[in-house]
Amino acid sequence: MERLRYRALKGRQGDWLVEVEWEDGTTELLPTAHSRFYDGATRVYSRTDNSMERFNGKLSSWKERIYRTHKVVLTDSDWDADDPLTIGHTPPKRTGYVGVFDIAELEFEGTGAVHSFKLVNRYQKTGR
Repeated sequence: MERLRYRALKGRQGDWLVEVEWEDGTTELLPTAHSRFYDGATRVYSRTDNSMERFNGKLSSWKERIYRTHKVVLTDSDWDADDPLTIGHTPPKRTGYVGVFDIAELEFEGTGAVHSFKLVNRYQKTGR
């Protein structure tokens, strides 16, 4: 069976969820993941800091979506040159999207701010 491709990704700066428009016209709200924490050689995404914890409302919504869909939208972002993982620094600025991926081996520690997963399939974008 051929996998659906996506037409468009719609999100806003500061949102942790992005609307994906699939080629069949349906939409799905998927969680984002920063490419900064992704290792292309191992295909593992690992976020070991707990800086997401201070955004409890966003974190619980994001976590619920990742559990439900087992998909993420990998984002590109510009980060503060100092230490963007420390409270009080400028949040990253989204510069674009890498793509939509299925994930496996999802693991959370504590509240979920520390988490990891493996990217197992990349969805293709359609020109239609």
